[in-house]
Amino acid sequence: HDVCADIMNSIVQLKEDDRDYLANLSVNVKSLKLFCDVDPSFMVEHTKLLQPYLEFLCKDSSSNPLKSNAIGMVLAIIEKTVPSLQTPFTRLFDSLMKDLKTIIRREDMPVLRAAVPCLC
Repeated sequence: HDVCADIMNSIVQLKEDDRDYLANLSVNVKSLKLFCDVDPSFMVEHTKLLQPYLEFLCKDSSSNPLKSNAIGMVLAIIEKTVPSLQTPFTRLFDSLMKDLKTIIRREDMPVLRAAVPCLC
């Protein structure tokens, strides 16, 4: 549980203009997804912190396997954790819906497979 907080802190400290930003983001998100796969409750309190990264990734319309992979992993975490949020975060849900619509318009099939369950 505290490990997830440390990983989230590592993500927050990443610099967007760093040439390895996307690779580092992907590695950290993959680690978070592994914790979430074991027990989604590990990630529930961090879900709202992941949404801005999803939004950032959606702004880039270029096709990039690292970007697509990171989006897919963030979506997998969101799918597993949002139902467990105790307090409805209207702004979070509105932002997620906007991001999911962007993903559906721009991304390829593997990312779409991760996005569609988040809409349900």
